[in-house]
Amino acid sequence: MSMLAALVRRYERMAAKGDAPVPGYSSEKIAYGVTLAADGSVVDAVPLGKLVKGKLVPESMIVPQPVKRTVGIAANLLWDKTAYVFGATDPAKESKRAAKKGLRPGAEEFGAFRQRQHEAIGETEDVGLKAFLAFLDGWDPRRYDDLPRASDMLDANVVFRLDGDDWLHKRLAARAVVAGAAGAGGASGLCLVTGQDAPVARLHPSIKGVRGAQSSGAAIVSFNQSAFTSYGKEQGENAPVSEYAAFAYTTALNALLASRAAMGNGEGDRITESSSACRAARRCRRSD
Repeated sequence: MSMLAALVRRYERMAAKGDAPVPGYSSEKIAYGVTLAADGSVVDAVPLGKLVKGKLVPESMIVPQPVKRTVGIAANLLWDKTAYVFGATDPAKESKRAAKKGLRPGAEEFGAFRQRQHEAIGETEDVGLKAFLAFLDGWDPRRYDDLPRASDMLDANVVFRLDGDDWLHKRLAARAVVAGAAGAGGASGLCLVTGQDAPVARLHPSIKGVRGAQSSGAAIVSFNQSAFTSYGKEQGENAPVSEYAAFAYTTALNALLASRAAMGNGEGDRITESSSACRAARRCRRSD
């Protein structure tokens, strides 16, 4: 059995016990929750997580799986950093791209976020999602400083809820939106991991906590140079792995690495060797 197939099986065991998110979702660090009124106006913004030595440690929350960002602009679904959801970012981190275009920092990100939500949600009768779209259509990034806890919230991950209700991404209508987005992949093909015909993942989710990698994570299956491609295929099409298998193996491996970090180095510490991801996966394969 291949390493990736063993990780997929581990994910399926985790999911059967309720210890893993369903496809399309993942566990992410969320620092603030924003409450919206039915007309889309902001009611409040509250910190999530807990204070440790005076510093807010974000809450781990199951949210729609984040997009994979490199240097371009790409928006998450139903949640993101303040640069995307409010069009507000630290002026000291002003984007060279925005400055070159003469744009206000966060303007491109907010535009991309609003467009993605409208495209994914479309016409809806769900009151929570309607309030969310109304917020996006009526929001002016220049009003950011008027929000509760604006300075503390800057550049943090933010989720939304309807006043008096649960988080938007937990609503049944939102789950249908997320499922539709997860299934809207590229061309279908034979998955080398499951052996089934399914939508092929163009990019695989990131593996987090690997030394030497970007803070957003690393990839163990990637084709980021033209010399790595063949027969004119692009990115993930060179070694076709289905969207489901890519989600499953990365979810299982991230869980293995997170548990090792918590036990060995203290909560939140990074893995100290770049090969740890492969060693963790090999242990999973032997256990199968």
